[in-house]
Amino acid sequence: MIKIYHVKRAGAKVDISNLRIKMSLSSSLSEVARTLDLTLYCKDYREVFLGEIIEFNGIEYHIFKKDMDSEGEQMNLICFDKLIYLKKNQASYNFKNQTPEGITNKICSEFNIKINHTESTGITINRKFRNSDLYGIIQTAYTMASEKTGKKYYMTYNRGLTIKEAFVENGVELKEGINIIKVSHSEDLQNMINSVIVYNESQEKIQEIKNDSWISLYGKLSLSFEKNRDGEQEDYNSKLKDIEKTLNAECVGDLSLTTGKCVYITENDTNIKGLFYIKSDTHNFENSTHTTSIELSFEKIMDEQSSGEEESKENNKKQSKK
Repeated sequence: MIKIYHVKRAGAKVDISNLRIKMSLSSSLSEVARTLDLTLYCKDYREVFLGEIIEFNGIEYHIFKKDMDSEGEQMNLICFDKLIYLKKNQASYNFKNQTPEGITNKICSEFNIKINHTESTGITINRKFRNSDLYGIIQTAYTMASEKTGKKYYMTYNRGLTIKEAFVENGVELKEGINIIKVSHSEDLQNMINSVIVYNESQEKIQEIKNDSWISLYGKLSLSFEKNRDGEQEDYNSKLKDIEKTLNAECVGDLSLTTGKCVYITENDTNIKGLFYIKSDTHNFENSTHTTSIELSFEKIMDEQSSGEEESKENNKKQSKK
């Protein structure tokens, strides 16, 4: 049986499992904080307040919204895990020669967010942030590192913030007739980049990296950059983006299927087989039934962010002399 607890402000923990009517648990790469959407039978239990905690599967979810129906018999609660505080807080920083992991440690220390693990990148960045949300700051730092390491990073919270590299780990195996209910797939051209144009400081075109076959098929879809003034080499080839291919799968409920992880799929009707990465997940609990819906990507992905402004090394040298 699913166990759900209401943790009151004073610390008392009340088992409210038998009051559950329906519940969903979801997350995605861009939303980052996991959302718990819980509907309770509350005719005899109404002492639930914003800011208190719902605990499920050992994870605490903070109540941000409460709705009551007109008869006063059902209560709906919208709750988030601790990562919501990275999205809901803003700050200003001027980081010089700081690694993404160092930036993360500083921010989480100042905002009282526990850390389990931050992936070490060895990449230092210089960037100024003004009134940026904390998640955007951290994810921008890891996006900048990703551009140099070629690795993809994702963030989760499980009794502490975890930032890991997306890699092939012990993914769940999903098979037709065993734990797959249905599968669908789609293709999307909207985010394709088949040409990268590089300009110098005078806005003169000095280089173009392109995929002629993609341009011939779909028309030119370009991205432009100014050449790095610091002389560092940029991997412009990595900026090219192919068609986005997405799978959607509905499965027998499995709480280990969460955003950022990988799965192995074998589905004969659509002839889909291989390794995929989870872009979003939704777990639905109603009566005694638990189903999981996942959106999948064919390749490693991350929520790429670009907050703040990068400072050149030249500016940093001038500032250090003052």
